[in-house]
Amino acid sequence: MNELIFVTTNAGKVASLQHYFDSASIDIHVKAVPLDIVEIQAHTALEVARDKAERAFKQLELPLVVDDSEFRINALNGFPGPYQKYMVETLGPEGVVRLMEGHDDRSAYFVSNLVFVDQQGMHHEFSDDPFNVTIVAHYDDTVPEYAWGALGKICVMEGSDKVQSLMTPEERATLDASRHSTDAYEKFVAWYKERDE
Repeated sequence: MNELIFVTTNAGKVASLQHYFDSASIDIHVKAVPLDIVEIQAHTALEVARDKAERAFKQLELPLVVDDSEFRINALNGFPGPYQKYMVETLGPEGVVRLMEGHDDRSAYFVSNLVFVDQQGMHHEFSDDPFNVTIVAHYDDTVPEYAWGALGKICVMEGSDKVQSLMTPEERATLDASRHSTDAYEKFVAWYKERDE
């Protein structure tokens, strides 16, 4: 079985990518490799992902993937964008809900960006279509954390009435299918399969 390095500490991301490979009948084991890479400040998560991928490839000199996502709140002019991790670490999900007080528009969206670096060091980039959510009006600290991160405790997917953390994998898959859009991981795996045929 071939192995693909995923430079991340997020088990949810690794499991998601592995699921897409398995569903496409591609015999690959996705292996998480945490690297201490300083993230640049940039306007988009794609720029951050590109830089991280380049630095990771210089360290490992092996094919790898890097994912970086952004969370944009429409009422806050797209804040925090690629700084979502810092925002959540600083404010917590409860603080994000408080930040929305006084705003009627509670819409936001995620965009995930995956950068694959091949053996020759060439970059191949894949980005989601925007993944629309609504931020809840009240924080419930009994809600468990979502595999992808704490924002799943306060974000309701378009077409659902539950926060992401409380949805079953089947419910999420059904909603994903109904969005008529393709996420970055799915695009990458489809490209990878076509490339190897």
